[in-house]
Amino acid sequence: MSIIIRPATQHDLLAVRMQLIETWHATYDTIYGPELVRDITRKWHSLTALAEQLGATDGIFLLAKEDGQVLASSYAQLEGDTAKLFRLYVHPKAQRRGLGQRLMDETFLRFPGALKHRLEVEPRNTAAISFYEHVRFVRCGEIPDTGRPAGIAAYIYERARS
Repeated sequence: MSIIIRPATQHDLLAVRMQLIETWHATYDTIYGPELVRDITRKWHSLTALAEQLGATDGIFLLAKEDGQVLASSYAQLEGDTAKLFRLYVHPKAQRRGLGQRLMDETFLRFPGALKHRLEVEPRNTAAISFYEHVRFVRCGEIPDTGRPAGIAAYIYERARS
C-alpha cells in the first residue's frame, strides 16, 4: 500500500499521540531517561495539546499513514517570514525510507511565502542532526536551556526556502 500524507483531523489524534509516544521513547530514553520522556510526552503530546495545534490558523499539522497506521507526524507554524518546524517524528519502524523528507517537504510547501525554514533539535540527537544537515539545514545558533523543561538544550538550524 502507498503512504498518504494529509492534514490531521480530530479523529487521528489518539493514533498520532501513540505514534509520538513510541517514537519519543525510542529516540530520547537513552538521552533523558524514560521517566522524563514520559513526563514530556504526557504534556506535549496530550490530546488537548494536539487538538490545539489542529486549530492553529498559522500552523499546519500533517500526518503520514500507511495501511491505516500513522507512521509520522509534523507540525509547523509561520512566524513572520519563517516557517518553523516544531515537530517532525517518524516511527522507528518507518525510518530510513524517505518518509521524513517527504513529510517535511509537504509541511513546508504549506507556507509558500516563507523565505526560510527553521527548527530546533536536541544536541545529542545525532540521527536527527544528520538528517537535517543532509537536507541542507545549517546550524545557526544554540539555546543552552530551552526551559521546556529546564535543562534541555537545543541547536537552531535554518535553511533558505528552495
